[in-house]
Amino acid sequence: MTENELQQAYEELKSSYNYHDHRPQTRQGQEMLKQDEERFIDEALLPYLKHIAENFTSVLRNPTTLRLTISSNGGSIKAERIPVKAQVIPRRDTSGLKIVLPDGKTIQEQSATESMCAAIQYAISIFGIKAVLDAMERSSIICDGEPLLKNGPHNHPSSNSKPIGNNCFVNVHMNTKTKKEKLEQIGKAMNIPWNIIII
Repeated sequence: MTENELQQAYEELKSSYNYHDHRPQTRQGQEMLKQDEERFIDEALLPYLKHIAENFTSVLRNPTTLRLTISSNGGSIKAERIPVKAQVIPRRDTSGLKIVLPDGKTIQEQSATESMCAAIQYAISIFGIKAVLDAMERSSIICDGEPLLKNGPHNHPSSNSKPIGNNCFVNVHMNTKTKKEKLEQIGKAMNIPWNIIII
């Protein structure tokens, strides 16, 4: 869209105004004017402004939102930059865990946290809760200064205590790599030859 083309479209819009202003005001006439305005903005004014802006924005490196507010009856024009709000992305496991059991079966849940809890539940189903708790105590498998697995919720303010049944809770306040290491410690303490894989 060149300046001459914009000027021509502008003159056509003015002619449309002049035509309708000298005739009885009707709803149909107002709707036709509105359509003429929108056509001028969409097909002439915006492409021209985009063309102008492209000549002076090629060096910008961050996304920017600009807004033009035009008052009715050809009044003032307000130009402003709209700040881009920072997007808050909730923290979540960026990787998962896959536990290959001695019989070749696997545990692989939606997140590393769920996989860790399921693996500990597996150990409990094989050896019983008391044996697993005793093994963790003997091997000092802890998190935030408390046993990784305990009866009742963990007390440390930073703990992320997940219930796994029978009033047992696992503190999962750690990254995926540390979850893998804790499960490897449990496997060694319980003599479970499972293979823990970060995926």
